[in-house]
Amino acid sequence: MKNKKNKTLDKRKFMFAFLLTLVLSVFAAAQNIDFRIGDTVKMPNGKTGVIESLEGEVAKIKTGNELDFVAVQDLKKVETVPTRTFRVGDQVVSSNSGQAGVIESLSPDGKGAKVRYGNGKYDFKWEAFVNLKTPGEGQRDAEQEKMAKVFRVETRPYLGSVRMLQQFYDPKAMDMKGTGIDEEGRKKAAVELAELDRICRTKYPNIENEKPINPAAEVLLDSRFADQCGIARMRETILKKAKARFLALDTEQEIDRWTLNINHTTINGGGYVDDDLQMLVYDRAAWEKKKAEYIRKKYAASGETMPPDAFAALYKKADEFKAQIESDAATRSWTQLKLTDAALEALGRKQFSAELPGAKVFKTGMTYATWEVRDRTTYVGSDSKFRYYRIAEGAYRYKRGLALVQMPNRPFCQIREFQVTQQKAGAGYGATTAGVASTGIFVKCP
Repeated sequence: MKNKKNKTLDKRKFMFAFLLTLVLSVFAAAQNIDFRIGDTVKMPNGKTGVIESLEGEVAKIKTGNELDFVAVQDLKKVETVPTRTFRVGDQVVSSNSGQAGVIESLSPDGKGAKVRYGNGKYDFKWEAFVNLKTPGEGQRDAEQEKMAKVFRVETRPYLGSVRMLQQFYDPKAMDMKGTGIDEEGRKKAAVELAELDRICRTKYPNIENEKPINPAAEVLLDSRFADQCGIARMRETILKKAKARFLALDTEQEIDRWTLNINHTTINGGGYVDDDLQMLVYDRAAWEKKKAEYIRKKYAASGETMPPDAFAALYKKADEFKAQIESDAATRSWTQLKLTDAALEALGRKQFSAELPGAKVFKTGMTYATWEVRDRTTYVGSDSKFRYYRIAEGAYRYKRGLALVQMPNRPFCQIREFQVTQQKAGAGYGATTAGVASTGIFVKCP
């Protein structure tokens, strides 16, 4: 009796496991979406694109001008809602093949139909409503297609200007700010777009953008004929935007370059700040005259005035950098060096006064006790294997020292390096010259 009961329980467990496996397999199959080339899908990064090809479980997705390879299991199909419905007996034209047919029956999901294209047993095809149109629409599209073929050829000479300016017509277009459009380019575009506008108005007033096979797919500008005419029609407004963009380009590049300089100095400078950055931080007028005057002249040459806030973003960054400089400077002070050489230090002081007008030198000291002797190499030629240099042994020698300096319009002092050098002269060395560093680390003044 007990054995019979155990066998019954085993059968029930087996049936339960079988049913559970069956349910799970059905559920898994339900999750396995069938993707096809041309499907519009959403990728894990949130972008929407169109499947261009499938290889196993990997899909190649086109999004605009970019291609991505994504595992099929990570894709979500974007269902296209049909713009219309058809009834049994309606005459239709296929957007894919251009064939004319008659609807025999509707699909169960209400999104497509079985279309009869001939009298043969298998002369039918299941079509999505989005791929069907009425005969009138088919004729109209055929006329548009014929018009587009002629338009492509006739307007090809102006396509370069249209492509160059599309970024100022379509906000989604690629921003080509790296090149800019100069005065000569804008003049050429103005002439070409005026002629294109004449052609559009007189010969193609009703031309439309090419319709994609998949309604969700992007159509590139080369096939957006109405938009090409739109760019030509709006050329004056677009060319003004292009001019403004061209004039602002150098300003943006300078802001980027100097912002990188500030960031690099903050991270890798070891506290030292070069003269150009100090000018940006403490003397804006001098910095603009030396580093940005060419931008002002560029605006003037185009009959425009550089905006007063052109460098506002950079100046904000420079103010933050200044605050950091002075915060750090308040924690540093000069430590007098033990090595001295009155004659060499005097040369260093004199050179600071010559190279940094108005600078005050409070203290100096030497960091080298003895002269460092160096050779000098002079390039003389090369062959397929080597480059050749002439070596002058012991051509010069130098010593280095430090100075505590305060420059005009700087609330803190700086520690700067100087170097004195003697060139080889006969059996000995000649006169001593001095040079000073172009960077300094800010410290408290005495």
